[in-house]
Amino acid sequence: EYTEALSLFEKVIENDPGNMASHFYSGISLQETGMYKSAIEEYKTVIQNKDNLFTEQAEWYTGLCLLQINDNRKAYRQFKKIAESNGFNQDKAKEILKNIKIVE
Repeated sequence: EYTEALSLFEKVIENDPGNMASHFYSGISLQETGMYKSAIEEYKTVIQNKDNLFTEQAEWYTGLCLLQINDNRKAYRQFKKIAESNGFNQDKAKEILKNIKIVE
């Protein structure tokens, strides 16, 4: 039901652009329907807002989206930032960093 959910989140955002929960869950819906670049934009909105409960998760899912679109350089930087934080996903980010292949 991600497509239907996305439509509902878009309506909320239209009426309340500062609703970071709707931006975050819109990103999840976009990601789950394969629209990774659009999901990254939603997550970016959440991350730039900073003062919300979804920032850390938005950073994590941004990294996952970057892997999905094969942007390994940006994904590496994203997971490195997470690995260097004291956040919930720190250890998982360190594991992912071991497996990211960056082509020179």
